[in-house]
Amino acid sequence: MEDQKLKIKAREVVVSKEAEDSAFCDVFVYEPENIAEQELGNLYIVGEVSNLTDNSSYLINLLASTIKKEFYSNTKKSPLEGLEAGLHKANVTLAEFAEQGNVDWMGNLHMICAVLKDSELHLSKVGKAKTLLLRDSQSTDIGQNLLGNEQLDPLKTFANIASGALEKNDTLILSTPKVFEAFSLEKMEEALMKMNLDEFAAFIQESIEDDEKINTVGLLVIKAEENGKEKLSHSEINVFAERKEPKVATPLFYEKPKEKDLKTLLEEEEIISMDDQKQESFFGGGKKEKLGKSISVKQKIIIFTRSAGKKTLNIFKRALNKIFHFLKTETFPLFVILGKKTLRKLGETLSGAKNSGSGFIRQASDRESRAGLFQTVKNKLNSKKIIWVVVSVLVILLAADLALVKQQKNKKAEFEHYNELLVLASQKENEAEQAIIYQDLNRAKELLREAGNLSSQVVVFQDLKNEALELRQKISDHSDQVDHINRIDNPKLAIDFNRIGSEAEANGLVKLNDKFYSFNFENNNIYQLSPTENSASRILVDSDSLGRFKAAVSLDRINEIIFVTDTPSMAIYNADKNNLKKGEISFVSDKPEIRDIGSFGANIYLLDAENSQIYKYERSLNGFKSGKEWIVNDENVDLKNAVSLAIDGSVFILRSDGAVEKYLRGIKKEFELSYLIEPLNNPIKVYTESDFDYLYVLDQQNKRVVQYDKINGELVSQYTSESFDNLKDVVIDDQEEKMYLLNGKKIFEVEILK
Repeated sequence: MEDQKLKIKAREVVVSKEAEDSAFCDVFVYEPENIAEQELGNLYIVGEVSNLTDNSSYLINLLASTIKKEFYSNTKKSPLEGLEAGLHKANVTLAEFAEQGNVDWMGNLHMICAVLKDSELHLSKVGKAKTLLLRDSQSTDIGQNLLGNEQLDPLKTFANIASGALEKNDTLILSTPKVFEAFSLEKMEEALMKMNLDEFAAFIQESIEDDEKINTVGLLVIKAEENGKEKLSHSEINVFAERKEPKVATPLFYEKPKEKDLKTLLEEEEIISMDDQKQESFFGGGKKEKLGKSISVKQKIIIFTRSAGKKTLNIFKRALNKIFHFLKTETFPLFVILGKKTLRKLGETLSGAKNSGSGFIRQASDRESRAGLFQTVKNKLNSKKIIWVVVSVLVILLAADLALVKQQKNKKAEFEHYNELLVLASQKENEAEQAIIYQDLNRAKELLREAGNLSSQVVVFQDLKNEALELRQKISDHSDQVDHINRIDNPKLAIDFNRIGSEAEANGLVKLNDKFYSFNFENNNIYQLSPTENSASRILVDSDSLGRFKAAVSLDRINEIIFVTDTPSMAIYNADKNNLKKGEISFVSDKPEIRDIGSFGANIYLLDAENSQIYKYERSLNGFKSGKEWIVNDENVDLKNAVSLAIDGSVFILRSDGAVEKYLRGIKKEFELSYLIEPLNNPIKVYTESDFDYLYVLDQQNKRVVQYDKINGELVSQYTSESFDNLKDVVIDDQEEKMYLLNGKKIFEVEILK
């Protein structure tokens, strides 16, 4: 039977009337919940406990959930292996249930468990449950030989599995025992022929509800039709057929088991694997039953030997035919494949080859057609040479085939690897969505971060790229929500240094009272900026012998900008006098490594990473007075990875790992920034002022500025844009309404959200 893409429709009927002698039953339909589970297919369970006790409902639901959980737990298994694992787990559950003294179910449990993947069907049952297949006006109870031994051993409750394939227009009925007390088989077949599936289910429901003799019935009707494009739903279940399993010989369900004579079986050439037939199942020692076949062990041995030999001979014949056809029609390509050495050896074996003038190949190419060449080869090669040629070609073909098989195996393994990552990422995204609903935002952030990392690995795999990109978009949407991300498509351009001149460029920004300045590390150029007019003008001052600028800070009270230089030294720019001069300073340490400079009042604070200290200097007439160590108990402080500081009365120190520490009067205080889905990655600047409510961190690698509450470190907002591709510095206006971002040779203006 050819593989078919089928659309499977399923309708369930459950009737349970209140009665003292009533049983309990239920029907379960489980569909794949993700891409990986689609490889296992759909799981159907119909169950009944015919003597109603307090445990009846619990037992049916327990078995269904146990089988379902185990079946879908390992998506690398085949549907059959998954079913075996699920039933084995169900047997163990029943054994434990019995050990606790709960034995009323024995002899009263009637249950069917079926798996359907594409057209491939596997089912097992216990008790008197019915498994009826209707095909071509014939009906067969395909589970009639699937009997367990639960009364002797609960571990053998589900002991056998029947396997086969559904065909177009097949109808499969899985039911509890009493359905056929209300309906004869003929009446049910007649109803199915006249009604569609919905009408048939309604007819069964109404008829049983009107029947006073029957109190409890569970029924599942499955109809196989040609595949359509209808959307998957609970009541109309499409069988997933994206990845086809290799074809297998599939017996017809309606052929009842019977003995066939050996000659008939040999003529059918049906290979039945002895290993497969003798294999013990995982859940009770039973054998897997091939529907429609019943033969002896002796017959199996003879069939296997005869059929295997016959198939091998056929393969060899087909190979020979292809080789001779190849020689006849594609002689020269063959010689190329065999190579020069093989060709030379083949030429030497030809009788009379040495006396043929300029050589065999030359004769073939110059004097004979391809057909003539084939005839020459055929006449001159003896049987040994033919075998040698055949073996050589077969070796080449075998090597190529093995390489292809290995390649396909590697590709399958690669697909499974990336598919597992995608499934795991999808699960974490779903969990994050639930965490957002319950306002567990830190948990949601953690899950979204993990989901993002997993999905980013899958994007590189072409076969799942679209699915991974779609998932990443969902992750991004959730991340924007919980991480307060403000995406700026077109940030406002305040200053463009390209308009000033090709050599105009800035490395840092500083705000002095209500004016903005920029400076260049390479040539010490200083520019006064006018963002409202989108202009900048260079300040002409002499900076010879001062060294190169490294960092700058303003002293608003005296209208000065203080520059740290690389000599190391200080330079002072006075805006009132428009002059730049060297500032006298005596560094406390012999080899300072000044990473940043801050100010508060008329004092400056130098961040010395090499000595893990902050030094405080007071302004004097010509420079600065002697510095003082500001951090108390500095032996416990390590500032080797400190990159920036900001001062508002307290001192905030930014580290390269994204941590921000808070110090007050030289003593470290408890302070921590809230969790980000995308952590700070080598941030370069921290910024605040005494009158500001917020702390700002410039994260160059992630193209963003992150805004925090500087009292408790809680995240307020994130500002990001694809235009932020070379962030260098940030300053905030006095009203804390706008930020100015130095990005390459441009300065962007961004409104601050509050």
